[in-house]
Amino acid sequence: MDNVTPIHGKDGPMLRTLPHNIEAEKSLLGGIFIEAGTSIIEAVAAFLKPEHFSYEPHGLIFQAILDLTGRGDIADPVTLRRFFETNDALADIGGPAYLADLAASAVTAINAKEYGRLVYDLWRRRELISSCTETADLAYGAEQETDAILEQHEAALATVLDADAGKGGLVAVAEIIGPTIHEIERAASAATTVGLSTGINDLDRFLGGLMPSDLIVVTGAMKPGSMPTRK
Repeated sequence: MDNVTPIHGKDGPMLRTLPHNIEAEKSLLGGIFIEAGTSIIEAVAAFLKPEHFSYEPHGLIFQAILDLTGRGDIADPVTLRRFFETNDALADIGGPAYLADLAASAVTAINAKEYGRLVYDLWRRRELISSCTETADLAYGAEQETDAILEQHEAALATVLDADAGKGGLVAVAEIIGPTIHEIERAASAATTVGLSTGINDLDRFLGGLMPSDLIVVTGAMKPGSMPTRK
């Protein structure tokens, strides 16, 4: 599924291609083409970006799909034909004729969404391999301190983790405003402070103390329990 092909050299180390799945990418794009609605593109666009495709022309096609659907148009072989005819990068893969190949690779809407997640996951693997390879190269050398190398590696891994739509990263205000209001109302009706003290009595009585969601909104990074205490 991952298309990781080992190549055993006679005397050298084993070489492997980066994780990718061209057929999954084609099936996803084909599924978008033949779907009457926009459920597939709406589902995958929440986490998938053009740069996540291993085959660059597929990323260009996906961007064209996003552009079309973003202005309310349908993304299919007809609407994309002009885009293919005017894009030199896509002409090299067959131009408009390649659309028929993609449409023939189409799968059901449910499977297309799963393929979208697969394409995204394989991109994360490639990013992980790239960051680990760079870290290994730095570790073999003597130009940087070990702590500096570790910091760079942690930052690279954090970037891959934060890219996951389901983990970490920024959170829409709409997702936290409801729970925050609920906590404020609960705190206002409580007789004692239920959150972390701000050190200001009147504010504590109104808010009931700072809640975890308050810390996320105010600081963007501070975790519950990490707020400094007054001396």
